[in-house]
Amino acid sequence: MAKLWLAADYHFPSTYSCRIPMSSAGSAMITPAPGPSTVRLALIQTGIELFGLKTTQHELFPIIRSASIQIQPPETVAISLHRLRAHKWEKGKAGKQERFQESVILREMAHATEPCTVFIEVPLIEEERFRGLLQAIGYWGKTDSLTYCMSITQHLPDTTVCVVPLRTLQNGQPVGQFFACILTEFRDQQVTWQEIVPTLAGSQGEPFLLDVYVWPMLVEHKPGGSKFLTRHPFLPVKREREA
Repeated sequence: MAKLWLAADYHFPSTYSCRIPMSSAGSAMITPAPGPSTVRLALIQTGIELFGLKTTQHELFPIIRSASIQIQPPETVAISLHRLRAHKWEKGKAGKQERFQESVILREMAHATEPCTVFIEVPLIEEERFRGLLQAIGYWGKTDSLTYCMSITQHLPDTTVCVVPLRTLQNGQPVGQFFACILTEFRDQQVTWQEIVPTLAGSQGEPFLLDVYVWPMLVEHKPGGSKFLTRHPFLPVKREREA
């Protein structure tokens, strides 16, 4: 089946927060851009909104779960640490009344002026529908990561400036200077709809895999816990000479 790469450029109109998986709600760390599973889940959510539940489940989901995805972060990302007032509902115990409890939480927020680019390889016959899906994505995971699609083109991703799992980097690549974090990806290409989309029956499977990913972004630490990230390519993969 003939395939093509679609490249969608997304702009963040305000500060945003793409939380690192398993990070504490009281001290949430973030990533420079959405991870691979976040992109797939956004496509599923948008598919349901545009084409309905059945069409998304039976026609789009098999493509989304197996499609190759590459994510190129913005050229620069500033990440700052914010102290916020949070409210927690406390249930009454031992005769005490229920009440709101206030506390202080730490939350990182990011700001980027340049776009983030999402690449996805889809069947040629599905180009129109996936253009519609990519165009309609309005946030990554939650509403504190609002975005909008600026343009969609056809071209191959440059993997030297896309996020990759640490285990896939070639030997000799200096990774200590790059931003790294845990991200999630779909377990495999056989993950089921029932494992991904919540149902009344539920599912016993674990649809996501945790892995350490490295972003092609150099980190400069600032006072007060802030960070400034600039995009920098990884070393190109050396290919063996043909005999």
